[in-house]
Amino acid sequence: MGRVKVEVKRIPDKKRRQVTFSKRKNGLIKKAGDLAVLCDVEVALFIISSTGIPYQFSTAPSLRQILERYVRHVEEEAAICNIVNEAKTHDGLKDINGEGGRLLEMVERQLEGEYIELLNITQLIQLENQLSYLLRETRKRKTQVLMDTVAAMNDKAKQLRQENDAMEDKVSEQ
Repeated sequence: MGRVKVEVKRIPDKKRRQVTFSKRKNGLIKKAGDLAVLCDVEVALFIISSTGIPYQFSTAPSLRQILERYVRHVEEEAAICNIVNEAKTHDGLKDINGEGGRLLEMVERQLEGEYIELLNITQLIQLENQLSYLLRETRKRKTQVLMDTVAAMNDKAKQLRQENDAMEDKVSEQ
């Protein structure tokens, strides 16, 4: 027959709420572990009960490793957003994903002369992030060009094989 769908709302009875919390917490931890194994990902899970008791689950050797990776990722994303916003406002940058020429010019201007010596730590970090972003974009573009070249070569090889087969058929008919 199947299970009855449970309406999701606060359970008024404190004992029933505690039992449900315990069961669902364990189910959630099991699902997180399954996700980590099936998809080969690292999972961190924090649960704080209504009584203030913290529970944690981690598939990495250290929960700190996952948190540090997460914080690093968030900071990189924020830095990229700052770069994009600054680049859009600076000289009307139009083509961030293309060549990135104007962004490169902006970074080069900052590196020219003794201007770099006048930058504080925050500006230096931002400059470093800009350079990292440019490097990532350059690598992404290089990879795309290489993939396009490989695809074109594969198409050409396929065409040559077909021409070769056609010539072999003509030779065998004569």
